Amino acid sequence: MYFFYYHFRTVYTTNVFSADGFQQQYTSGVYRYRILGRVGLESVHALIEHLYQHKYLHRAITQSPLAQHLGAPDLSWYHAYFVFNTFWLCVTTALLYGLFSARSDEGRLGIAPTLGLLVLQALVGVSQFVIVPYDTLSYAWLAASVVLIVAADESAGRIAALVGLVVAATLTRETAALILATYAALVVAGPEEWGRKRWSTLGILTLSFLATYVVLRILLGWEHAIGNGWTASLEGRDSYASLTWAAVFIGSFYLAAPVGRKRLGLWFLLFSVPYVLAVFGTGLLVEIRLWVPVLLILLILTAIPENPGEVSEVKDNR
Repeated sequence: MYFFYYHFRTVYTTNVFSADGFQQQYTSGVYRYRILGRVGLESVHALIEHLYQHKYLHRAITQSPLAQHLGAPDLSWYHAYFVFNTFWLCVTTALLYGLFSARSDEGRLGIAPTLGLLVLQALVGVSQFVIVPYDTLSYAWLAASVVLIVAADESAGRIAALVGLVVAATLTRETAALILATYAALVVAGPEEWGRKRWSTLGILTLSFLATYVVLRILLGWEHAIGNGWTASLEGRDSYASLTWAAVFIGSFYLAAPVGRKRLGLWFLLFSVPYVLAVFGTGLLVEIRLWVPVLLILLILTAIPENPGEVSEVKDNR
């Protein structure tokens, strides 16, 4: 992340690297519903500002050419974005590393999961030309949710924890809906060793998502409740390039999946269609970060090492 933040300069994200610009951007439009990312970044910024009381550090951030390029009075907000997003990317990676290692027969990552993690980190880094306070936090919620979902034990405590993660994810970004798509895919095509998933549990998770989604809009207003307006997503060469990029990576992840995981990956993509339609309707396709949540979950579902019995079962069904 350091390489992408400090060896490149974004010309896409503007006017959010000062207190006034940050508040104006993230307390209006659809962004005002994404509460946890905003509050978290403000907390990190407060800590960084405290550290910047030292006169030498203060001089370094106020006289930086990067601050002038960003049109900001200093780099405190920019550093806060870097620290906050890097931390949650590390949390996401740690969760996936633990999951893949625990599911491996040898207790360590194989080549495919390792490459998948490296590709994911690179994609998140490249997508940081759009700098926001909620993307990497939302990835952590998605990863934590899938870790719980694939666990064989579906106790009341685990379901309650999943409900909490769905609520936290919804308070962060609307990509929380992909948690529901993941669970639905496992209900239909989940491997037996991941435990039997129930439609009733999916109903509880769906109600948690919808309740949080609606309450936010009741409390904060319905203006721009879904997005900041419909967008001409397919206009421009960059949009077609981004769509091609997404299709290539999603297709590659799916084709590289083990035989026993392809059906599961296909069901997940099918249940993700509402999210994809929302991206086309209200998003800007040039922002490749919009596809990262789909790639993240597809990576998890297809990169977890197979149980040998699962492979035999797939072959017998052919």
